[in-house]
Amino acid sequence: MISEPQTASLFAREQFRMTRLQVYNWGTFSGLHDVPISERGFLFVGRSGAGKSTLLDAFSALLTPPRWIDFNAAAREADRSGRDRNLVTYIRGAWAEQKDGESGEIATRYLRSGTTWSALALSYQNALGQSVVLVQVFWLRGNANGSTDVKRHYLVLERAFDLHELEDFGQSNFDIRKLKASFPEAFARDEFRPYCERFCRLLGIESEMALRLLHKTQSAKNLGDLNTFLREFMLDKPETFEVADRLVSEFGELNAAHQAVVTAREQVQTLAPAREQHQRRDSLMLQRNGLDELRLGVDGYRETRRIELLKKHVASLEVQANGSEGEVGRRRSTLDNHATNLRDLERQHREAGGDQIEQWEAEKSGLEGQRTDRLRKRGQAEEACKKLGWSLPDSPQAFAELLGNARQEVEHWEQRSNANREEQFRLAGEKRDAEAAFSQAVKEVQALQRQPSNIPADMLEMRRDIAAAIGISESALPFVGELIEVKPDEAEWQGAIERVLHGFALSLLVDERQYSALANYINNTHLGQRLVYYRTGRPETWQAKPIEANSLVLKLNVKEGTYADWLQAELRQRFDYTCVDSIQLFRSAERAITREGQVKHSKTRHEKDDRRSVGDRRNWVLGFDNREKLGLFEAQAQELADTIARLGGEIDNLSDQDRNRTARAMQCQTLVNLQWQEIDVLEPPRVSWRPFGLSAGR
Repeated sequence: MISEPQTASLFAREQFRMTRLQVYNWGTFSGLHDVPISERGFLFVGRSGAGKSTLLDAFSALLTPPRWIDFNAAAREADRSGRDRNLVTYIRGAWAEQKDGESGEIATRYLRSGTTWSALALSYQNALGQSVVLVQVFWLRGNANGSTDVKRHYLVLERAFDLHELEDFGQSNFDIRKLKASFPEAFARDEFRPYCERFCRLLGIESEMALRLLHKTQSAKNLGDLNTFLREFMLDKPETFEVADRLVSEFGELNAAHQAVVTAREQVQTLAPAREQHQRRDSLMLQRNGLDELRLGVDGYRETRRIELLKKHVASLEVQANGSEGEVGRRRSTLDNHATNLRDLERQHREAGGDQIEQWEAEKSGLEGQRTDRLRKRGQAEEACKKLGWSLPDSPQAFAELLGNARQEVEHWEQRSNANREEQFRLAGEKRDAEAAFSQAVKEVQALQRQPSNIPADMLEMRRDIAAAIGISESALPFVGELIEVKPDEAEWQGAIERVLHGFALSLLVDERQYSALANYINNTHLGQRLVYYRTGRPETWQAKPIEANSLVLKLNVKEGTYADWLQAELRQRFDYTCVDSIQLFRSAERAITREGQVKHSKTRHEKDDRRSVGDRRNWVLGFDNREKLGLFEAQAQELADTIARLGGEIDNLSDQDRNRTARAMQCQTLVNLQWQEIDVLEPPRVSWRPFGLSAGR
């Protein structure tokens, strides 16, 4: 065995050697751990998972540049599936990966959650008594788990150091300025490079290659290819490599220049025929331009020829016009002569008595027009009287009385029409309310016919949608009211019990298997109404207490099944109300109900909800059988159907009356717009006349 002095003689007195490693909250090493390192060497021995690689990775984190670091490399050398450790797993203290029973995802389990911090310290010492300590501090805030979320600080001290001196750092909310002020003699940086340069200079490390070699030897179980190992980790890159790269680059430039010359020569040869083709193209372009000029001149030449022809035609027409003007003058003279002769003949006709005949003809035409207009208006009056059931009078006095009646009926028509419309609106509102109630009753009847449940139809529809969305049957989500009924011999108490249990009866029950899916769906869905549901997979234990003989709980039957025990316990705990027969017992009891539906919840809180009758079975929701409730809703639906039909008939009758009044008002207005003189055709006006050619005296 080599003694310590012999070992010490192998090293110079200035040579620094590791003497101590301290870790705080590093991986599974929670708290502060101090590992002394002997000068003769140190051997990590332990079973798998004991933390050997964790301590080796502490050396790597302190000495290896971040771009080269590879945590847990020795343990993974046989399996190259990927890196399983990083600074986050060491700071958080990752200790296992477990499968989440609900989501099925693989989740990492950590020893330290929330804001936490870790620290590493590696001490070196030489035979001259000089010390160099490398310190790194890491921290994470909140629940951050990303590699970029890790904050770190580097310290190099030239004295003995203990991690206990950093206790104030964790309590000062990681205040770096306060940390620097606490260690003014320390070399403190936020980046690895200046920190690395500092400790390399102090420890006599000439190149980063030595750090990479150290990291490789610490993290490798075997060296693999020795040539590759020596070339990558121990030998500097030869200068001949740079010369070779430069020669390759220069050859590439020369080759590119040669290719450019070859390409230019080929382009000249290829473009030589293009000159001849260009000259030929210019010649063709000149020919085409000449033809275009000729084509453009065709239109002008055509218009010139057209103008010459039109001028010749205009001259010919002017000759014809002059001849026509002479013919027009001759014929106008002939027309003037004939007009003079016609005026002479008309004057002779009037002197012979023709003007009197014309006057009589005009009077006759006027009287015939007046007679036609009066007959037309009299027909309108007769038609209006016929529709009104009246007869048209033959005298002015009687017609005036008829107009008075018509005018009075027109004046009362608007008032009666408004009253009729108001009555129609009122009946229409009652009909809409009845139709809405009828639709709800039909909906309830259909729901009651589908299943033997007394739960309202809208609640059943909501449960159906929920069950379909999460992929289970409706029977797996029962309402409490479907599992409870009032005992037949306690029927007189059912109305009051329904009031107490109404809200609880409309609650859904869900077991542990469906709870997660149901909760997620309801949270992400707007239901449109109120829903209460109970998670029954975890029964709560209550201290048993005696129940009185007249307790509400003893008046109920609970349906056997999965939820029977849970319901029994819930009823005993929440609904142990005393059913009392008098108001005196009601006042003295702690919690009680009366047959009339008054509820005493505690010594101070009392309730009586008379918005609905306590005996209205249509609002009851408890029970295993719904035949009685089905009959009530069927009778209600039939009654509402009869009401809707009756209201419809009344509305139609009022509409007919309104139409009849409107028609009569129109006919009355027709009569009001007429006067007796406009319809009197019995005595036409007299016209004085005498035979043509006789004087008035004869």
